[in-house]
Amino acid sequence: MTDRTDFDDLSAWAESDAAVAAVEDAVQTRGLEYRTEESDTIEQEFARAGRPSLNANPMGNGASPRRQVRLPHDLNDALDRYAAETGTSASHIMRLALERFLSNPAA
Repeated sequence: MTDRTDFDDLSAWAESDAAVAAVEDAVQTRGLEYRTEESDTIEQEFARAGRPSLNANPMGNGASPRRQVRLPHDLNDALDRYAAETGTSASHIMRLALERFLSNPAA
């Protein structure tokens, strides 16, 4: 038997003041080092929400370019194992590997 989620209750909560307060609390406790002014509004905080930019500017200038790659199962499994062993993400490992490969094209 599986637990059922009451989606009506979740919907009511999401539209309530409690949900707004929870989001405001979360926004206020993270990313404060990037605030440009103490008077930033919640709308300004949400404008900066999302994945952090991979560019040098931590405030970001739009989305970072995204690439996809298909991997053979054995390479994908090795990547997942390495990521778990090192406590990092597969994306970070692939970025590092690509940077190293492109900085030494003779390899």
